[in-house]
Amino acid sequence: MLAPRTNAYYAKHQQLKMKRGSASDQLCEGGCGGKAHDWANVHGTEDYVPLCVNCHREYDYGTTCPKGHDVKTYGRVPSGGCRVCHRLDDARRTGRSPCNVCGLARCQH
Repeated sequence: MLAPRTNAYYAKHQQLKMKRGSASDQLCEGGCGGKAHDWANVHGTEDYVPLCVNCHREYDYGTTCPKGHDVKTYGRVPSGGCRVCHRLDDARRTGRSPCNVCGLARCQH
């Protein structure tokens, strides 16, 4: 797998686009039935498949973050990180006491 945002990464994606067209012209092969957005590397191979943003993140990062938060339910921040971890970090910086499950100050957990 190529490191993101390197010359080799961009070159590979440009080659894919020239050879197979834009990923956004394809249907997502992640099982959601939506429109693809990215060419995603099939881990451990040289093959690529078209995936939407959500399926690509789930494939790359799984459905839980390293701290065990359910990212399928609570989502990710735009950079790809866990939304709950982001909320908890934010709360610690501001001195709040959020829920450890969802990261919100007021919740039903």
